[in-house]
Amino acid sequence: MNYQIKFFRDLIHSTSGKFFSVTFIKRNGTVRNMFARVGVKKNVKGTGRELSESIPVVRIWDVQKKAWRSIPLDRILSFKFKGIIHIIEYRSAA
Repeated sequence: MNYQIKFFRDLIHSTSGKFFSVTFIKRNGTVRNMFARVGVKKNVKGTGRELSESIPVVRIWDVQKKAWRSIPLDRILSFKFKGIIHIIEYRSAA
C-alpha cells in the first residue's frame, strides 16, 4: 500500500467523528474543498458497496452538502484538523 494512502486513511479515521477540511482533485480533474467528518450514522441505509483496504477511497459525510461523499486518498492536496495542516505537493504524470 502506498505510504500516502495509508497515512491519510489513518489520519481521517483518527479524527473520531470530529470536523476536518480536505482539498483533493476529483476524478474529472477539478479541485474540491470539503468540510467533513467520519462516523456519521445519519442516512445510512446499508445498501452501499463495501470498501476494502485495497481501494484508495474513504467515505465521509460532507457537512455543507449534507450527503455522503468519497475522498480519493491518492489525490489529496491538503488536510486540516485541529489547526494542523498537511500539504502534499502533487505532480501530474503528464
